[in-house]
Amino acid sequence: MAKKCSCAHVPTVIVPGIGQSQTALFNKNGEIERIVWPFGGFDVKAVIKAIAPNVLAAVLTRQDAGLPQKMAKAVTKQLDVLFNRPDGTPLYDVRALTYPGSLAECSEEQRRYIYRMVPVPTLEDKIGPDHLWFFTYNSFGETMKIVDDLRAYIQVVKQKTGHDKVNLAPISLGGTVAAAYLGKYGDDNDINRVVAIVPAYDGSQAIADMLADRLDYENYREVISFLFRSDVCDMIDKCLRPFSKKTAYHTLKTVLRAVLDGVLKNCVTMWGAVPCAEYPTLSLRYLSDEPHKKLKEQADEVYSYRRDFAQTVRREQKKGVIFDTICCHGLRIFELCQSDRLDSDHIVHSASASMGATFAPLGKKLPAFGVCPNGHTHASPNGTVDASTGLAPDTTWYFANQAHDFVQNCRPVLETAEWLLADEDYKDVFTDPAHPQFTTIR
Repeated sequence: MAKKCSCAHVPTVIVPGIGQSQTALFNKNGEIERIVWPFGGFDVKAVIKAIAPNVLAAVLTRQDAGLPQKMAKAVTKQLDVLFNRPDGTPLYDVRALTYPGSLAECSEEQRRYIYRMVPVPTLEDKIGPDHLWFFTYNSFGETMKIVDDLRAYIQVVKQKTGHDKVNLAPISLGGTVAAAYLGKYGDDNDINRVVAIVPAYDGSQAIADMLADRLDYENYREVISFLFRSDVCDMIDKCLRPFSKKTAYHTLKTVLRAVLDGVLKNCVTMWGAVPCAEYPTLSLRYLSDEPHKKLKEQADEVYSYRRDFAQTVRREQKKGVIFDTICCHGLRIFELCQSDRLDSDHIVHSASASMGATFAPLGKKLPAFGVCPNGHTHASPNGTVDASTGLAPDTTWYFANQAHDFVQNCRPVLETAEWLLADEDYKDVFTDPAHPQFTTIR
């Protein structure tokens, strides 16, 4: 390893969320053919052309005329570049675009993209661009391969910066990656602190609802807007508008089931986002057959690290690793999910993001509050959150009414994350009145 850096800043490795790493389709020559994620290659005209005969026949016969199946096939054809085989391996050669090193080594275009995903420019000012790193991975890939890649990446960061430890900053789905990393490679002792932003440490209830088909199709515009951009929503809306509610419902359900099966069922990272309480039943339902045997072995390993996450955190805390967590809450989960009373940030349920804090059902208050191991009562002013039951009650911050989808635009959240990562000082919810434990976003 290089001589230890003499600065007072530990390098930060950002482990981004599901929509923050760019992935590309590579051809047989190993050249980039096109960017496939974040997804933007939906050919609306091709779908309309494919389903036009069935739409016409359905209008004339007043029956579905095979429209649900034809639309599902046409839509999934546009998305299959994201799909995997039953064993969890990708259908196509899709890889994450990586960066040459720290932000100091990135091009201006690469820096602009990273800061569009995670806008923390003042953190760069405080710790230096050579100490800020952005790890990338295929959001629809194989979790343990991602974990192995993260381990190798951390070794590069340590070698190039001269530090023997790094800070991890997992975001959203990055939380499941971090949980698996710490479970498998915690003995490497290369983590100084973990500053997690809306992490899916125990996955998302939304994923479980989708896999279990606990969905609300009544307002199908809300449903399709979750999966597709506006022009695709308009296309599906126009195609379904002439038909009865029954036909529209059946068509939509067929399309969504095909898409969700393609994106979720054969994907290890998505199984890694199924809450531990739901995983045994859902994995038995979908992954018990021979074609899914290899995928289930991988998914089971990821599940074991999330199941044992509390023990992992306590083990790492004893070694001096600090766990700081930023949890957004106070909103219902996705409109298409039936878990509508569950406190969440719209995507990740709040118990997952907070490492086990207790939340009242939406619209209710908790009847009582506990005391954390340090003797503190961590009750939110509005009586909806008991932070004392979380794994790190003194170092978990809560932002009410802040949606997961727009957290990168929430200055109070970003300022708190930057404050935590700027130096090695221990900070908790009592350290600075400018960073209280509970904040309401107006």
